[in-house]
Amino acid sequence: MISELQFNNPGLIPAIAQDYKDGTVLMMAWMNQQSIEQTLATGEAHYWSRSRSELWHKGATSGHIQKVKELFYDGDGDTILIN
Repeated sequence: MISELQFNNPGLIPAIAQDYKDGTVLMMAWMNQQSIEQTLATGEAHYWSRSRSELWHKGATSGHIQKVKELFYDGDGDTILIN
């Protein structure tokens, strides 16, 4: 799946997280290959922080962990949707 994605020059791709049950958009964040791999391996959302230049596990400090039910990408492979 990762080989189908189109990352930008810094190696990032936008990811939209939405509520699995009702489709409410929760947030937009950036992912890189490592964060996608961590998300797929753990079933919990991991993102890339552009401001801190580091991988972050959503909810690690706030407690609002995002459990991932499904992960999709659009037809161009340049945006990810996380349910």
